[in-house]
Amino acid sequence: MSQTLANAVQQIMSYMDTEASSIFLLDAAGETLTCLACAGPVSIKGLTIARNQGIVGRALAENAVQMVRDVSADGDFSTAVDDRTGFTTRSILCAPLMVKGRMLGALEVINKRKGDGLFDPADKRFLQVLAGMVSLAVHNAQMTEALVEQERMRRELDLAREIQRNLLPDQPADDFPIHGLNLSALEVSGDFYDFFTLADGRIAWGLGDVSGKGMNSAMLMAKTISLFRCLGKTVHDSAQLLAILNDELAETASRGMFVTMAAGSATRPMAKSCLPTPDISRRSIAAGRERIASLKNPRRRLAFCRA
Repeated sequence: MSQTLANAVQQIMSYMDTEASSIFLLDAAGETLTCLACAGPVSIKGLTIARNQGIVGRALAENAVQMVRDVSADGDFSTAVDDRTGFTTRSILCAPLMVKGRMLGALEVINKRKGDGLFDPADKRFLQVLAGMVSLAVHNAQMTEALVEQERMRRELDLAREIQRNLLPDQPADDFPIHGLNLSALEVSGDFYDFFTLADGRIAWGLGDVSGKGMNSAMLMAKTISLFRCLGKTVHDSAQLLAILNDELAETASRGMFVTMAAGSATRPMAKSCLPTPDISRRSIAAGRERIASLKNPRRRLAFCRA
């Protein structure tokens, strides 16, 4: 958009035969005006003023073209820019930029070259027409930038979803006793599970949920599941493992976020039709409190004792 505005002020200065021209746009909050493009002997690009300041602010407040033939007689004119740049402002013509009732900013031209150097009603009408064209150009440029930003964010969310999906374990063979599925409501989530085989043949597993939703939860989920898989291969006691995880996460957790997680280990069945023997217990920790879980029946239901 910057190049579009730069070309616009050059063309407008030429069409109206003025010494300088500039375009001010409102910020996202609609509180300040910033000069994003200017043409003339001095540059005021980057100049920021309050929305209600000066002749530019008056044009926005009244939503009308302001024609000031002698700035020295106008109480809203400030000499601060002239004092800083050495430029001499004699007369100003300023038009608001608006599209569909939404105020965008203002278009300003300074010091008419021809005749007596003063703007007239014909100049006022001409600037109003040009302001309408500039308003559409600015609106279209802003819409394009918004669409580009939305597409960039969509691609980043797609990448984040793919990375998060890759953090979860691959689906094992059909005869493996544990299978899992994670379907997030949003692009990314804080829900996770993991399981892997230890060196002694036991299966370590974990199931967790990060508070909240969205990217913050997804980032904490990625840290938690990575720590669980890394530490779980060497720390085989579930209580000790979750205590270490808790300490690690507590060091960097922010905004009151937390993780609720259960973890344990089990002996792998010897055959497809067999379940772990009933007397094999699995220790798990959930929300910092120890629970004992064991398989109770051949329907593979895992029953947790309430702490």
